[in-house]
Amino acid sequence: MKKAKTILWLVAILLPLMPILSSCDKEDNDRLSPTQGEISFQFILTKTYDFSLRRPYTLNDLSEIGSVIVTIEKDGVAQTLPSLKVKGNEEVVSTPYIALEAGEYKLLSYRAFDKNAALIDVLDITLERNNDFVITAGEKCEYELPTKVKQVLSGDNYFNSLYALCLEVLGEDKTKWPKSWDFDGGVIDDTWAGLEFEIDDYGDPVSINGLVIDGAPKYDYNKEGEYTNLALTEFKQMKKLPAAIANLSSLVNLTIRNCDLEELPAEIVKMNLITLHIENTNLSRFPDEMADMKHLINIYLLNNKFTEFPEVLTEIDEIYHFNMVNEQITSIPESIRNWTELSNLVITGSQITSIPDVFDDVYQMSILDFSNNKNLSTLPPSLASAQVPYEGGGYTRKSIRGIYLDGCAFTEIPKEIQRADICELSMSDNLITHIDKEEIESMPDLNTLILDRNPLDGFPRIESENLGFLSLIDCGLTKEDVDVSGLTNLSPYYLFFTQEDYNATFGDMWEE
Repeated sequence: MKKAKTILWLVAILLPLMPILSSCDKEDNDRLSPTQGEISFQFILTKTYDFSLRRPYTLNDLSEIGSVIVTIEKDGVAQTLPSLKVKGNEEVVSTPYIALEAGEYKLLSYRAFDKNAALIDVLDITLERNNDFVITAGEKCEYELPTKVKQVLSGDNYFNSLYALCLEVLGEDKTKWPKSWDFDGGVIDDTWAGLEFEIDDYGDPVSINGLVIDGAPKYDYNKEGEYTNLALTEFKQMKKLPAAIANLSSLVNLTIRNCDLEELPAEIVKMNLITLHIENTNLSRFPDEMADMKHLINIYLLNNKFTEFPEVLTEIDEIYHFNMVNEQITSIPESIRNWTELSNLVITGSQITSIPDVFDDVYQMSILDFSNNKNLSTLPPSLASAQVPYEGGGYTRKSIRGIYLDGCAFTEIPKEIQRADICELSMSDNLITHIDKEEIESMPDLNTLILDRNPLDGFPRIESENLGFLSLIDCGLTKEDVDVSGLTNLSPYYLFFTQEDYNATFGDMWEE
């Protein structure tokens, strides 16, 4: 009885296919009925472009595809064809020609399988274009199955690259390798510490786009709810980043911190990095090859061993964010004028004594932060003008709105920034003793002024419709010493003379 039920079940499935599908072994047109034509479904070696990452995706290993199951529609009736084996070469693989009734069809979906009949889930088969095709009686045609590559790298490339990184840094003893990197499990997913993934619509990781190598413990809950270390502390003693990292072509964000890192490989130039973050390492220079990293736009260097500005980076024209914190450089090169796309420039805690006069070239930035440069007491003349003239006439406005000079050696508010468009000025912990009324009123757009811990001899009565935040903490002044009647936009909640005043307004914001 069970066998009979199975046969009836198969008949029920196959019966709806009979009107449009004939034998897949039929290869001779003479055996076609007068109302049938033939079609072969194909995969073609293709490259598509990911504009967000400015690099190509490639469907480059057709040899792995063994078969395909296709679902089509004709006259509003959907039909799933039997599994079709594919054969071909490095450029194209195709199913055999199969006979279908003549007419207009639409491809609804398909699934591709490898030689072991396992689903190839790296293919994103979202049908975003017109997927109609026509079968003409007595004729053959080919139809290219639309594909996008869901995973930029094959599984082998993921494994090989990360395996090589472990092998070179940690040696052959796998007990020393990251416990969360389960090479024996066969699947790289979001349980692997330090890896950042692009996620599909179903919440599944589809490609590695970030790697965070952190030698300091970071305890948090994993997706199983277990309290575990999510940092890669196993790499703390890494002195050189392995060249194998370059094989992770989908990687766009790389962070290395709290490690003994001293050297980056020349092969880093082969990567498609957009953001590079190096923090608390022994790194002191970059390889010359980095001049050709044209995708790199965000650079963060914090608490490393740089004593010279990494001038090789100034050959990368499209740097957008540059942050250098607590690096003991003594000068900044004129060549930063090449960074014409720069939005934020942060160089703090260094030994610099001056800033190059480049701000008629580097004028698109909104934030300029030179805090905690204890030897800095002057600014360049090119900051004084709010405009940049064009050749032949006309001008464009500079974008600088926020200037931060806390912890420097200024004895007055620099004349170079006493102009319109400056909205925020912070100069805490300098050596300013006197403020003139004209200095502040020459900045009519100023809405935030912070002068904490300067030895001020007083504060003038100022006329301003915009200044709404004034901090004079530990300047030796009290509310009775300052006439704020001309500051029509200043709230009493945003006027500070002591740290207690500030904490009364903002203290709760920093409590966990």
